[in-house]
Amino acid sequence: DEGGLEQYLSGSLGALLPQAADAMETIGEAETAASLREISGWFPGGAPAADDTERARQVSELSNPQLGALEEISDAIADKEGDILRQLE
Repeated sequence: DEGGLEQYLSGSLGALLPQAADAMETIGEAETAASLREISGWFPGGAPAADDTERARQVSELSNPQLGALEEISDAIADKEGDILRQLE
């Protein structure tokens, strides 16, 4: 396990979650895009903070159900990782 979406959100790329959702939509991963947009909606203003410290605080304040959903979505994305990578070629 590499930390999944919780780690992604806590890292510097987490600020790019809305763009990641758009990218998934562009390559035909509508379900993944919808999941990422749902996660974005959990944050004030509809997106994780751009500031790393603030975003880490936001992630630390996610509820247990949200953390459970992050894990489920992370697993679903990991299951299709090969398909996603092929679409990016």
